[in-house]
Amino acid sequence: MSGSREIELKFLCAPADMAVVLAAAPAGEDETRHLTSVYFDTPDGALARAGASLRIREWDGCRVQTLKRGKGVSREEHEAPVEFFDPTFGPLPELLSEPQRATLTPTLEVRITRRQRLVRYEGAEIELAADLGEVEAEGRTRPISELELELKSGPRKALFALARELRRAAPLKLSFESKSSQGRALLKS
Repeated sequence: MSGSREIELKFLCAPADMAVVLAAAPAGEDETRHLTSVYFDTPDGALARAGASLRIREWDGCRVQTLKRGKGVSREEHEAPVEFFDPTFGPLPELLSEPQRATLTPTLEVRITRRQRLVRYEGAEIELAADLGEVEAEGRTRPISELELELKSGPRKALFALARELRRAAPLKLSFESKSSQGRALLKS
């Protein structure tokens, strides 16, 4: 299992503008994946209150469990390949008592098609991810159309410079709302 800090900018982007943004981005090889992510929480939302999200993401026979906590551009991230849901994963025992972990159940599902590309820009490696799909919670759905820029290595200023460049190609609206928080909003509606 790895634990690290994710440094990422997320933008809302109209589906019709996504191809324009990707065309304006630095060259690189695109990889397309169909991702399904199931998010877990306790019935009373203890993980959400703790500022954390827990999911299992599947694609092409791979399953990865991820716990993220924090808000904004830099978040703590723990992930590891799994076969089955692990209630003792990462910092979960710090966040929830054993009885609470026993009540963790799926609360929402995110299904997206992701086009991603690793690029070099101003001395940095940055992963671009164009996500189109939907989040579903209790039978309600909400569309997802987002562009994520994640700094893999190099100076942070390169991440912001690339974001400014891509905003000149098409309207991008900075967003701090995670996919899990979008699903939780559906649960409250």
